[in-house]
Amino acid sequence: MKLKRTRTTLALLLSGALTFSTVPVALYAEPTATLQDQVDEAYSTLMTYTQELEYANNQLFQVQEDLTSIQEQIKQTESDIATKQAELEEGQAALSDRVSVLYKQGGFNLMSVVLGVSDFEELFSRVYYANKVAEQDAALVNSVKTTKAELEEKQSALAAQEAEQKQLVSDQEAKTSEVQTKLSAQQSYYNGLDSELQTQLAAEAAARAAEAAAEAERAQEQENNSDGGSTTDTTTGGDTNTGANTPDASTPSGGTSSPSTPNTPSGGGSDNTVTTPDPEPEPEPEPEPPTDTGNTDSGNAPSGVVDVALAQVGKPYVWAASGPDSFDCSGLTSYAYRQMGISIPHSSQSQYNLVSSKGHLVYSVSALSPGDLVFWGYGGSGSSIYHVGMYIGGGQYVHASMPGVGVVVGTLSTGGNFAGGGSPV
Repeated sequence: MKLKRTRTTLALLLSGALTFSTVPVALYAEPTATLQDQVDEAYSTLMTYTQELEYANNQLFQVQEDLTSIQEQIKQTESDIATKQAELEEGQAALSDRVSVLYKQGGFNLMSVVLGVSDFEELFSRVYYANKVAEQDAALVNSVKTTKAELEEKQSALAAQEAEQKQLVSDQEAKTSEVQTKLSAQQSYYNGLDSELQTQLAAEAAARAAEAAAEAERAQEQENNSDGGSTTDTTTGGDTNTGANTPDASTPSGGTSSPSTPNTPSGGGSDNTVTTPDPEPEPEPEPEPPTDTGNTDSGNAPSGVVDVALAQVGKPYVWAASGPDSFDCSGLTSYAYRQMGISIPHSSQSQYNLVSSKGHLVYSVSALSPGDLVFWGYGGSGSSIYHVGMYIGGGQYVHASMPGVGVVVGTLSTGGNFAGGGSPV
């Protein structure tokens, strides 16, 4: 009888071992940790390209503004030339009429000048003033001619500048398009890696759950079919083992291996756990940021602008978008101010220039007020701005971060690439 029980127990153990061995174990080309590193690296590159695109777009905006300015000058110059041409024609006509009266009918007019004079002095005075009038007419005509010639020269120079500026715009459009292409390709690459990581994490979690279930089933069968002290001890050991494996089954994500960002940018954007660094621009340890001028007046941002910006949290980042359904960084800030009836440029560099021109630029978080714009530039430089957000108080700011992340709230960190902040009004 004892032999029979032993054989039964052995059979159950073998059965459990066979059951355990049938749990599928997924095989992957890359270990999860390695794949996570690749996702993190792809995310970092994606963030870099996003910054480069914003900077390239700022440059494009600037050369386009310069071209518009030149074209406006050309229009004004053409108008000035037309005005001077009319003045010239009018002056020439007046001079021609006067010369015709004085010289073509000189006998009559000469007699009209001579007759009626009381003495030689009066005669001399009449002739003198008649000549002066003619000289003034001639001088006026010559002056108009000179001005017109100068305007025509200016027009020619502006035409050359326009051609040069159009080439600059074309070149910058090509550069911006190149960065846009890089960003799109990197976004696709990142999405693919992130999706692969999610699939791998889910499969590993399923494998762990199956392993725990198989172990629990084996232990339960051992307990049901055992009737001796030694068998009971074995079962107890199985229960302890099962307890150790159960938490793994309830933690499918493996804790720190969550993806960096949502696989596909969406209006929600916050359902997935973000484990990579906050998507705000990272400092570059090269040039020093501008010296704090000590200014503590950041301006007077409208009170409702923060509420408008915060209402956009969760919406996707789309380059060159300015709402209401998607935004890039300067598109979000310009949209929020536009809802307050205030127009500011859709360009982070131009927004920085606007704040600076009003004397509202500050460098200390304590000097910022809710609604102020906050900027980042390469090396902290105000001439190479690549990102803008809006300070909301409490050391935090809201910004349209990057593709796949969208509009989020972050903690403001000064230093490094931080270029200051302030109100555009």
